[in-house]
Amino acid sequence: MKKTFVAFCVLLCTLATGVHAAPAGPMAAKAARQAPQGVDDTLKEGIQKLIGFINQARAKGGASNPQAMLAFLNREIGPYFDFDYMAHYAAGGYWRRMNPQQRARLANRIRTEFFTTLAGNLSNYQSQRIRYFAPRSSANGKEVDLNVWVMQRGSGPIKLKFRLYKGAGGWKVFDVAANNNSAVMHYRRQVRQFLR
Repeated sequence: MKKTFVAFCVLLCTLATGVHAAPAGPMAAKAARQAPQGVDDTLKEGIQKLIGFINQARAKGGASNPQAMLAFLNREIGPYFDFDYMAHYAAGGYWRRMNPQQRARLANRIRTEFFTTLAGNLSNYQSQRIRYFAPRSSANGKEVDLNVWVMQRGSGPIKLKFRLYKGAGGWKVFDVAANNNSAVMHYRRQVRQFLR
């Protein structure tokens, strides 16, 4: 799971420095037509805010401290995520047996762990090239996957997938996966271990 967060951090910090679109082809064009307009703008907006914060902290003499980063993530980046939705996915069938207080605690725990890990890793990024792929809609059109490759010198790319859904408040991230390691699946394993 740590690789997922590190890769996510690298992506967030490098997207603003160089986005390179993947080659277009018939499949990419079809996927782009199916994806709702502006969903990738939602992710980019959040990334731009994060990059601005990191650059401002560096301009003041170095990387930001983890507490300041955590406060920023909760205040500015948190609205781009839906941790209740993520908790629902992570709990799976257990969700129906949980009362509202248990559900809220699970969502808060996921948010805290996700952002705490992210805050601790964001100061370690290096400028890397990004291949950004066209968003792809799910069959029902209610979810979108945004795939991004972080190009690594001397090795293969880190493959990231952001999963978003359209809710009442617009597009929200509910899962991030790096090289097929999903944050939601990580939390699902934690929930199962806890409930055994």
